[in-house]
Amino acid sequence: QAITGEAPQRLGWAALQQLVDRLACALLDAGLVKDDIVVVQMANSHALPALYLACARLGIVASPVVAQYREHELAPIIARTGARALIVSARIGQHDHAAMALGLQARHPSVRRVLAYAGPDALLPPGVVDLWRSLPDTADAARLARHDAAHPVSADDAVCILWTSGSEGRAK
Repeated sequence: QAITGEAPQRLGWAALQQLVDRLACALLDAGLVKDDIVVVQMANSHALPALYLACARLGIVASPVVAQYREHELAPIIARTGARALIVSARIGQHDHAAMALGLQARHPSVRRVLAYAGPDALLPPGVVDLWRSLPDTADAARLARHDAAHPVSADDAVCILWTSGSEGRAK
């Protein structure tokens, strides 16, 4: 709670599946499609694995980065991946990740969207989509079935691009 301002949550399997499907619909609404790469910088919460599962379901490649990274670490990652979206926690501790992501979007033409999990009382800068407030109340099962049929995901598809700072300190 101290990190994001949000109360801890516990989800059962059915609730997790519903959240994953709702997130998948929200990602489609944001214009993301199979093989798009999204850089994810979120605090550890119930939302993070649900987001990863929603991306995997749609064939969107998630590239998670640690919360401590700032512009100088993120810029080369965005450039190397050609990321289509940045998905962040609005704030982690005292740092405004949503504003930082907007600044990065301005410098990287590949980034079409900045999506943030903002929590119920957070205010986001203009241009940042509140991913969680844009969640549909229920997933559109027919839409997801049509998407799955038109864009099948297989075991040969990429799911994640992972980074390490290694011995030189620069993400690779």
